[in-house]
Amino acid sequence: MVHLIVHLVHETRVAGPVLYRWMYSTERYLKERKSDVGNPARPEGSMSEAYIARECLNFVSQYLKGAESSNHARNIASSASQEDEACLFPSEGTPYGSVEGFRVDEKTWKQAHCYVLFNFEDANFESLKKEHVAHINRITRRRRLTPHEKERLHSEGFSDCSRN
Repeated sequence: MVHLIVHLVHETRVAGPVLYRWMYSTERYLKERKSDVGNPARPEGSMSEAYIARECLNFVSQYLKGAESSNHARNIASSASQEDEACLFPSEGTPYGSVEGFRVDEKTWKQAHCYVLFNFEDANFESLKKEHVAHINRITRRRRLTPHEKERLHSEGFSDCSRN
């Protein structure tokens, strides 16, 4: 029995670890592809469509809470990393190619600023918005402004006063 260990060591030196020679994973993969065949006349089409559908579902399931993926290890890794991060797509990584900055003109910057301000949901921030609307109503009490004009004054004034 001790002599068997000598042969196993020799075989490992010659052929490498057993996982590089093991065919089980390849056979299992081929069995999955074979089960995807719906049309025996065109097996490659059925297999490729099923493969694409499976990959799409695996990708989407990484970003859905509570969704289980058929690729269990990838699903566990993605859920662990998502709990640690605040955003869906982290800004880690290195840029590919040259990095060029750009300037945003004043109008575009103001539009983006207003969009963020008016779509930010927070109880304290909502109270600030209500206070500003009340302030606009007090200022324009004597003038008869349309709701559209009041909204315009609110959006222009609120974005300016929120910078302070």
